[in-house]
Amino acid sequence: MARVYLALCILGTVVPCSFFLPWVFENGISIPLLLSEIFSTRIGAFFGADVLISAAVLLMLIMTDGSKQGVSSLWLPIVGTVCVGVSCGLPLYLYLRERNVCPETWAAALERNSSLCRCMFLSTYGGKKSVFAVSCLCATFLAIELRRIS
Repeated sequence: MARVYLALCILGTVVPCSFFLPWVFENGISIPLLLSEIFSTRIGAFFGADVLISAAVLLMLIMTDGSKQGVSSLWLPIVGTVCVGVSCGLPLYLYLRERNVCPETWAAALERNSSLCRCMFLSTYGGKKSVFAVSCLCATFLAIELRRIS
């Protein structure tokens, strides 16, 4: 399951960033504008509230369950949740928790997924600033950081 969680973490970073980064390139980093666009419609407010509440619950889970289970590097899923969202933070936490249970298998899974992400970046980049390529590069750096802390 660790490989599945790591793949979902990478996917949960790449997909949301492929929508968010073009908005940032167009509008800059403006928290008031971001919040006004998210909450401008009832359906947007529904999804915005759901994500914010889910992120708060996930942060509490990471801190309480992670401490009980002895999961190391709890700051990584916290940063992933705050910077990307629940789609990154939850599978990253589950990956770290699984790695804590089965430490002998996680290094091979990390190597496979990290190599895949590097290949995707190299084949997509092509000399232009591609949102997908930038997102994939971020996911690769995350995988490298996970390898470094182990």
